[in-house]
Amino acid sequence: MLSSLASLTLPSNLIQIGNQALAFMSNLATITIPASVTTIGVSVCREDSSLLSVVVLATTPPSFPSPHYFLTSSNKAKIYVPAGSVNAYKSATGWSDYASRIFAIE
Repeated sequence: MLSSLASLTLPSNLIQIGNQALAFMSNLATITIPASVTTIGVSVCREDSSLLSVVVLATTPPSFPSPHYFLTSSNKAKIYVPAGSVNAYKSATGWSDYASRIFAIE
């Protein structure tokens, strides 16, 4: 059952993550989003209370619809992106809401 996963790496050929695709996964601590993703839907990580980190491998920030609610306010997960893309993510539409949580992948 997906809701019991602690770590999830999405497929490397994935282009879009649908609305609420990873929502309500109470045990999920880490998600890795591949570089191929260009669009992230609404409330993708909604109510993922154990989520600690989201690793996004795309150098160009994937787009969000508006409103997006990628992470809920109760979740304080850190977002890790390629080092050369940190400023792009921090200023991108939707991602800028999470600017204080965005860090370089080390």
